[in-house]
Amino acid sequence: MQQPLVYALDVGTRTIAGIVMELLADGYRILAAKVAEQEPGAMQDGQIHDIKMVAKTISLITDELEQDLGRIPKQVAVAAAGRTLKTMVGSASLQVSPLEPIDEHTVQALEMQAVTAARAYLTSAVQDSSASSQGNWASTDIFVGYSPITYYLDSEPITSLTGHRGTTIGADVLVTFLPRIVIDSL
Repeated sequence: MQQPLVYALDVGTRTIAGIVMELLADGYRILAAKVAEQEPGAMQDGQIHDIKMVAKTISLITDELEQDLGRIPKQVAVAAAGRTLKTMVGSASLQVSPLEPIDEHTVQALEMQAVTAARAYLTSAVQDSSASSQGNWASTDIFVGYSPITYYLDSEPITSLTGHRGTTIGADVLVTFLPRIVIDSL
């Protein structure tokens, strides 16, 4: 029985790279890879400008990989150029019981409150801006992910909250959003 294959594409401003890997018990083994230059005008600053030209280059890479391997997965993981990402810092705090150690679930809830705060700030910043000619672009942005920057235990910075006790915990997180138009163009 053949091992399942993983097909990944990296769609960049200048090039598109395709890689096919085989899933092994201890990781992946690269079976084939191809890189092709983007057609002029296909992308600018990480944004797809001509879907047909980008699709043509992706088809070329896919066909070459399929010729080399004799098969290729029908599903593909895609990484697209990230210059259009929007990042914000979100902050949140919670009152906690000093009698109970802080658990991972509480930390995750705190982080999600900080993500929600970043989204709310993004939305209000756009609504307050007179430069937004396309309406509320925040509502068309997709949450991509977040990374904790700093945690606070009773207003003091700390590396990790888990297992500690205190009365107030806080977090600052860096939150990333991707405009829906980038996803739609893929």
